[in-house]
Amino acid sequence: EGCTNLKGIDSSTPLGQYNFSNPQKPFLNVYQEYRELYDPSQLNFNELEIERSTIEDEELAFKVDFQKDSNFGNLPSVIKFGFKYRSREVTNDKNLDFYTWDGKTLADFDPVSIAWPFPGQTFASHASAAATDQLKSQLSSMTLDSQELFVSDFTAQEDVLSIYAMTTIEAENALIIAGIRVEDTDFEASAYDSGKTPTYGSNDYTFVSPNLTVKYFLSDNQLIRGAIWRALSRPKFSNAAPVAEVEIDGEDIKGSYGNPDLEPYEANNFDLSYEYYGDELFFFSIGVFLKQIENAIYPTYQKTATINGVNFNDGVKTYINAEESDIKGLEMTYQQEFDFLPSPFNGLYLAMNMTYTDGDSTFAFEDNESFTTPFRKLSDQQRNISIGFDQGKIDARLSLSSRGDYLDWLADEEGDIDTISLGNSRFVDDHSQLDFTLKYKINDNLSIKAEGINLTDEPEYYYWGYKDRLSQYDEYGTTFSVGFRYTY
Repeated sequence: EGCTNLKGIDSSTPLGQYNFSNPQKPFLNVYQEYRELYDPSQLNFNELEIERSTIEDEELAFKVDFQKDSNFGNLPSVIKFGFKYRSREVTNDKNLDFYTWDGKTLADFDPVSIAWPFPGQTFASHASAAATDQLKSQLSSMTLDSQELFVSDFTAQEDVLSIYAMTTIEAENALIIAGIRVEDTDFEASAYDSGKTPTYGSNDYTFVSPNLTVKYFLSDNQLIRGAIWRALSRPKFSNAAPVAEVEIDGEDIKGSYGNPDLEPYEANNFDLSYEYYGDELFFFSIGVFLKQIENAIYPTYQKTATINGVNFNDGVKTYINAEESDIKGLEMTYQQEFDFLPSPFNGLYLAMNMTYTDGDSTFAFEDNESFTTPFRKLSDQQRNISIGFDQGKIDARLSLSSRGDYLDWLADEEGDIDTISLGNSRFVDDHSQLDFTLKYKINDNLSIKAEGINLTDEPEYYYWGYKDRLSQYDEYGTTFSVGFRYTY
């Protein structure tokens, strides 16, 4: 149970077993008579890949703001208006060189055994770190087999012009902020396909964002806060640049393509919260929120798609916009300093916040079919708890953070977005992490900080649809750091 036979490419004879009884830590067991597969002298040098990358990011921006004190009826108010212009250009230049080295095997590179942390594993040796590092100085002995000089290169420019007007009104028990913002965006990008042919893409759009925020004071230490506003999030340059890799085999066309036709996130937001500020530095709040999102951006694999004029019919990795997405949630925050306790416990404090959310996205096709998925990168619950001590020269904090699982990737190469299912979508498992921070003030000018991250060595686990279908398992260990800060 939990095992399957391993067979050679040209043989039906089992070479060993793949054991997945623990889906997070599967292991490979090659039968003794086939252990020559691990012989370093039988493993030929395949290729060396050298990457040289340069990213240039230039931005020019200026803004002008105006302000005038005024009255709204008998209520004092402030009127503000202005405009801002921003021009940003990003150039990505990535070059890959691939070298071969005839006659070389792993045995020529001081092979060492892999220190594998999981029990039951049997893997071949690998080249030593020193031998691997020396490869950079041995390129003259190798053969430059191929180069990729254009496949990931792109230049993208985004120009944004925005104007706004707003007013702040102070009433007896309320503060009202109302305004509107209009943004015009012009995006242009150029790149290359796999045949070094230049590709181009552009997009432009105008976004109108009204905003209304009201703070109503129930008393000196209690208030209700409500807000309605619209928000915009533009596509990343790397998602929208028309970087293309197109493979044509007869009538079949497949590959990958950035999507310059991506529309920006547009969200209608509604917030309502209650806040209480008590004695002894006590704070509590509870709130609800709703987001109605259009054009959420998802990385995906589509069987058929037309992107920037290329008609893919055999699969394409790209980015797409969802139709509609909804997120609703509840958020609670609690903070307390215990300075009413006897010394030295009067330096203790506690902080907690919890967020519970429910979100989904809907996708539609030309045949009027649609499907709904969880909203990408959104956990249904997030919790943070910190207990600390802050008094005199010492500031120490122990923090526990946790979150639920979430959708990471929509469809994979084994399926496509036209046949989306739980099984071919990638998820990230729930995660908890314990951190500790200690600060000590040596004098008015010098302080020291020590930090321990992920004290319990929690891993990150990715799976395809169901938790027993491994996609990726990462262990990062615990990170310790010590630093000094001097001010003068």
